[in-house]
Amino acid sequence: MNYHTIKEKELETTKNYSDKRFNRYLRFHKILRGLYSELFFWSISLVPFIIVSVFLLQDSYLFFLIVHFLFWKFKGEKMYHKDCDKDIEELELTIEVLKDIQKERNG
Repeated sequence: MNYHTIKEKELETTKNYSDKRFNRYLRFHKILRGLYSELFFWSISLVPFIIVSVFLLQDSYLFFLIVHFLFWKFKGEKMYHKDCDKDIEELELTIEVLKDIQKERNG
């Protein structure tokens, strides 16, 4: 999607929003962008390794931390970029459009 297409869509979506609701809508998009960060996906992918190391094999937490690091380095990072780069680009463009709309609304 390009800037103008997103802007038309967002203008239609937010045309009846109050300033407070619009700010909430923009804030939600910023939070959503934060949830798409590489650190967030790295942390989420760490959960199964923590569960296994803490609850099943209590003495091997360091081993599972190293295995997670290797998993992320060789597989997880590539999967993240393959699956999320396009969405992140569109989300960042949407945030930029919303900021521009906010500037236009506030004069």
